[in-house]
Amino acid sequence: MAVVPQSGNQPGEQSRQDRGRAMETVAINEAFGTIVDVRERLDLRKSTRRDFLVELLEDLPELSDAECRELDDLREVYLYQSDGYVLTESTVNLLLLSPLVQLAGLVRPPYRIRAEVSVEITAEEEQRVYRGRIDTVVLRERFWILLVESKQTRFNFQAAVPQALVYMLGAPEPQRTIYGLVTNGDGFRFIKMVRSPEREYNLTEDFSVFATRNELYDVLRILKRIGALIVD
Repeated sequence: MAVVPQSGNQPGEQSRQDRGRAMETVAINEAFGTIVDVRERLDLRKSTRRDFLVELLEDLPELSDAECRELDDLREVYLYQSDGYVLTESTVNLLLLSPLVQLAGLVRPPYRIRAEVSVEITAEEEQRVYRGRIDTVVLRERFWILLVESKQTRFNFQAAVPQALVYMLGAPEPQRTIYGLVTNGDGFRFIKMVRSPEREYNLTEDFSVFATRNELYDVLRILKRIGALIVD
């Protein structure tokens, strides 16, 4: 765990009053290795309500024939380029993520994109401040897209979820529902989180680019639905 002290003094050299005020600064990507870490240390629980994800799974917008053809082509190109190779984050973004976001219409008004966002979460009980900067796409502060290196998550895609949850917890406007997408190109998982009155989250299934059926159809339909939700 990478800890950056707020001053040059060692803990043993500080007065009791100083220790009471001192807050350690901890890197998010090193502090939270599992979802259990996030749940236990940041008071987050997985929702058990059957209808929690209903807006991401039911009555999704239909796709046009042209959109389906575009998604078939995106998938074919991605599978060709990734056959025998581990694609970098920038290549996945070029081949797949950016075209999907554009097809969903999320680059036009009223959407605003931010990248390389800094997040800070204060855990008073632990006397720690969790900080991080993430290469992400944030739309209107309510939809966070986390693209991770394929080489880090190809065999354990779940490894990226804890970091996404922490960043979503640090988003502004805690009274509003926020959404997330974690992808490494090979797979896609959507996240829904509410933070009031209690902190709850849940995830969709993993939509895989390697499935027999083109599951990018589902990804685009959910992207469109989230786009409508975050401007409502």
